Amino acid sequence: DGGAREAFDATRHALLEAAQTALADAAPKFATLDAVAGFLERWRVAWAPSFRDAYVPQSAPQLLAPFVRLEMLAWEPLWGSEGAPEAFDAMAWYASLFEVGTAAPRDGTEGATR
Repeated sequence: DGGAREAFDATRHALLEAAQTALADAAPKFATLDAVAGFLERWRVAWAPSFRDAYVPQSAPQLLAPFVRLEMLAWEPLWGSEGAPEAFDAMAWYASLFEVGTAAPRDGTEGATR
């Protein structure tokens, strides 16, 4: 039904516009997924015991989820969207997080993210 699609598009457009301001007041070092993931990865590699003791491995999904969700808002797997990836593994958040946690900690500890 064309009317339902138009209503969906209008609501989606309003939601995407509102999402653009979600992190507008965040400090630059916390405003992007790459910045936050990079900070966490540097911490994990340089100070693995501190990283573990602060329960970061358990908290990382909650810290990174808002960035992923903001990008996922634009994903339209049913109808597709011009300029949007068709698969989630083609999205920027996936590429940013794909290798997080793969570098060995400097102190040689194993399982630093467990």
